[in-house]
Amino acid sequence: MEVLVECICGRKFHVDPEQVNEFDCEACGRPLVVPPAAMADKLASLRARMATGEPGMRDAMRDAGQVRSPHVLPLLKTGAESGVREAVNTALCALTDMSGPGTDLLADWINEGRLSMSRLASAYRELKHDRGTGFLCAMIDQGRLKENQVAEVADYLAETGAPGALETLKAARKAYPNMSSILDAALNKMRHLDSTAGGVPDEAKRIPGQSADAAPEARKGCMGLVMALVVVAALAAAAVLA
Repeated sequence: MEVLVECICGRKFHVDPEQVNEFDCEACGRPLVVPPAAMADKLASLRARMATGEPGMRDAMRDAGQVRSPHVLPLLKTGAESGVREAVNTALCALTDMSGPGTDLLADWINEGRLSMSRLASAYRELKHDRGTGFLCAMIDQGRLKENQVAEVADYLAETGAPGALETLKAARKAYPNMSSILDAALNKMRHLDSTAGGVPDEAKRIPGQSADAAPEARKGCMGLVMALVVVAALAAAAVLA
């Protein structure tokens, strides 16, 4: 009996598991593994429900998100691209939980501009998916996001109250001085974790070209001018009395 094998590039293959166990996708070259019989039946059931419309797509994504196997990746990809908001949210969170193939797919979409950071943060927020914080922080810490993408998720990271998010935002504040107002606003929401959060980093206070340990220049106040005028007045008075 032939089994349907899907690749995330969109190609589908019908193969005989007794003859073939592994093969490369003819379209993109990705290595594919034929699912065992029980998994193949599960995937077929999910596909049938996805084809019934929005309710079926939502329900199928909830079940697909519980299947911790790369075989379900093409189905989650379809759900994330379905346009059904609840299904999209569920699929994005499930891909986040699938470290490796799932997170790699999300990173590709982000780099290609197919998935905005604000949309991903919305999915995490609506489903209260706290595990998404780690993925976002890793993307920022590794320098894989642009400044505007960091700005899109700064407020969400602050809302999570996660210690890891605090450290990521503090590091971003030093790395992206152009976004000081956005990052300071986010860090201010985390002052319950760190009283210094939201403060201006020492690096931002330094004058360009000035040594970090240089002594600050003495201030020239008004007192010096007053004393000078007193001296001049005294000399003038002495001259008149002479």
